[in-house]
Amino acid sequence: MGGSVHVIAPSGILDASQGEALREQFMAAMAEGITAFQLDMGQISFMDSAGFGALVMILKKVRESGGQLTLTGVQHQVRLVLELTGTDKVFTIQ
Repeated sequence: MGGSVHVIAPSGILDASQGEALREQFMAAMAEGITAFQLDMGQISFMDSAGFGALVMILKKVRESGGQLTLTGVQHQVRLVLELTGTDKVFTIQ
């Protein structure tokens, strides 16, 4: 990802309200011209379907703007959701 990477590190449970807050963070950063993101998932202990939907929407918006998104520190439960949905092949996971 060369250049400056904007790191966002949510914590707790990625659900509807946390997902909305996360979307807002990404949209604000993209409005400032940021295109390279690292989403540090190390402190996310659980992700429900609304949180998953937010994550997919964020990826879509970042890609539409020509940007890149990398997930790091993905915990077991979150990784399992990504694997079961096949999106582990869509997201860049480190």
